[in-house]
Amino acid sequence: MGNAAGKSKFTKEELAAMKPAERQGHQLYAQGEAKLKKMFGDKDEAKELFEKAAVQFKLAKLPDESAKCYGRMADVCNMDKDDTGAARAYVEGGETLINQGKNPEGGSNLIRKAVEIYKNLGKFDRAGKQLLKVAELMEKDGEAQLALSLYEEAGEMYEMDAHGKSSIRKCKEKVAMLSATLDKLSEGSELFTEIGKLCLEKNISKFHAKGFFFKAILCQLARGDAIGAKEAWEEATMSDYSFEASSEGKFMKVIMEALSEKDIDKFQQTLRARNEVTPFDPWHTTLLLKVKNIIKPTDDEFDDLANETSDMKGGDAAEEMDDLA
Repeated sequence: MGNAAGKSKFTKEELAAMKPAERQGHQLYAQGEAKLKKMFGDKDEAKELFEKAAVQFKLAKLPDESAKCYGRMADVCNMDKDDTGAARAYVEGGETLINQGKNPEGGSNLIRKAVEIYKNLGKFDRAGKQLLKVAELMEKDGEAQLALSLYEEAGEMYEMDAHGKSSIRKCKEKVAMLSATLDKLSEGSELFTEIGKLCLEKNISKFHAKGFFFKAILCQLARGDAIGAKEAWEEATMSDYSFEASSEGKFMKVIMEALSEKDIDKFQQTLRARNEVTPFDPWHTTLLLKVKNIIKPTDDEFDDLANETSDMKGGDAAEEMDDLA
């Protein structure tokens, strides 16, 4: 663990024990503070020195000290009415805490400061971009609920930007996926239906609509809500006349029947046939497991399916399908 940035004096023993990058970081930080203490402090030089100190601490793998330096850089930028510079410093500090410090909450708080600056400047695309970036980092670190909130906020920013339509869809899709993962299946279903309809508005994205309608119905099935699944099905077929005859539509129709009839054989056979053509990813597997538990299947058929999926997709998919077994 390193010495805190900002400590004014170190003993010879402390200095000798430091890594070169850490020692350089402290020296640069001290120089930055010294610049500010002069009668006519040079803010530009101070900002540069704090940023250089932050980089050195990052090299020394001392994320908290690095983030503190970026924070001081942001302070000076704020004093100097340099909003863009302050926002950049907050983003750098936040990303350092998330990537190196494994401190998603602290990193998120810093990046939110940058977002507020961009919002006040009317730069909603930049605000959305930063929120989207940190949301992806949160999701990667397993912070699903925090990631969901950030994706929602990013989507709101892009909605206020004239060129943010494609990013809005991406944010909505992420919110829908995570909602389902967090058992907010009704919300997920509604969002997937909404995204499917958005896809139909442009020729370039029409191809993707069926996949979103598929997910909308699956969310309702995973809730055990036959009426909700039927409503999602009707929304899909009314919005996209080709859905019913598509492979996605045919699969979902049979799975709906299997759930309604509590027919595990029909469910297993249909699942097996589709999995051979289009192997299920972990997200779909998790929701199909919920449907399976509602229908109350035996285990043997799913053991076979898990083994088949393992051969087709490798170890990670095998673990997911083992859960389905």
